[in-house]
Amino acid sequence: MSGWDIDVNGVDGALRNTLEAARALKDELASYISDMEHAGTSAGTVAAAGEAAKSKGGGGGAVAAALGYFAQHTQEELLFIVARTGQSVNGAHQATLEYIKGDLTMAARAQHDALRAQDLKALAAQARKGGRP
Repeated sequence: MSGWDIDVNGVDGALRNTLEAARALKDELASYISDMEHAGTSAGTVAAAGEAAKSKGGGGGAVAAALGYFAQHTQEELLFIVARTGQSVNGAHQATLEYIKGDLTMAARAQHDALRAQDLKALAAQARKGGRP
């Protein structure tokens, strides 16, 4: 893990904050969809005064159509943001878990190396050459 120095607790806090914000965004998206549908049905139509009464229960007018078009396209973008946020949080979480496993693997390797029996012949040869054991 050369060059990596991850603050695991910091990552955990950042991921928790991000998930909290993503949940709020998901709730806002649900409200947004509902509000846009309500706005579309409440927009009415562009019609002459006598025709307005006839169209009360009918399909919407230009404003409702424009709101529907706008909502459809922005809804897809907002859903993408929610989905991408989930993927990013999961990726950061997985990367941190792998980092922790790497640290544990390196620690186990260092402990194993420290407990490994010394090669006495090599140490003696090195001492004869004037080197440090």
